[in-house]
Amino acid sequence: MSTETAKIAAIYVGVSNHRGPNHDSFENQKSSCIEKIRMEDLEFLPNFMYEDDSTSTKIMDSEGMRLLIEDAKKGLFSIVVFTSLSRLSLDTFDTLTLKRILVNGLGLRLISLEEDYDSGVYDDELKFQLMHAAINMGLTLEEVAQEMVTHLRTGNK
Repeated sequence: MSTETAKIAAIYVGVSNHRGPNHDSFENQKSSCIEKIRMEDLEFLPNFMYEDDSTSTKIMDSEGMRLLIEDAKKGLFSIVVFTSLSRLSLDTFDTLTLKRILVNGLGLRLISLEEDYDSGVYDDELKFQLMHAAINMGLTLEEVAQEMVTHLRTGNK
């Protein structure tokens, strides 16, 4: 990552049927991400906006994510901001694979607004997976942790 791109952020927005077909429009997602970028004192350039409007395509095959990865490999930005892990994929394996490519492989910083996840602050793969699982179950991370504790105490699987 060059010093020129250290503070440049890209935005990824996508559809999700997780909370209904109209949950968080592209415009709402963009506005939320731009506000976070301003709060973090980062820079956003409009040509680093990536969109996917299909829920039927695997994230690794989607046009928006393919372009984002291509530009990231070119070193055009160092941060990706998105509203929720559910915008990446509802499939935990796909989301984890994408995280490994972007964070571990390309050295990018990922910021997810809804989950308050920031790989630049604390990059914990287990927490990342648990957050994604919590979204898919409609629970908070704290509720998932409590469920795990309960199951461990009672010996249930």
